Amino acid sequence: MPEYKVFYNQIMFADIPPAVSYQSCCANDEYIYLLYSGIPDDNTEIRRSNGSMTSSVPDAESKNLLLLVMDWDGNLIKAFRPAGLTSYSEISCSAAPGIIYATTLDSDMTHLSILRFRLF
Repeated sequence: MPEYKVFYNQIMFADIPPAVSYQSCCANDEYIYLLYSGIPDDNTEIRRSNGSMTSSVPDAESKNLLLLVMDWDGNLIKAFRPAGLTSYSEISCSAAPGIIYATTLDSDMTHLSILRFRLF
């Protein structure tokens, strides 16, 4: 039986480093909103520490994540890089199409911001 580790709020195989991909999502009656951080790149370091996996994004404040908007048939409607959506962000959406809310922490994990975006 494979070994598993908990990495943030995800359960992963113990022997495979985690990939960074869709870190948050929400939906309303018309659209699905996906916050995409991509796969690890030169700015992301994934390593083992004390038997568990850790991830660090040294420049997380300046890396605005990609926000994808899709319809319920899976068609891409639009893609955005709203300022302020970083590796420490989570999104939620309103019932009104094109409006999302985000919570985000600064890199010191001390200051929480709540942001509102009107996408279209």
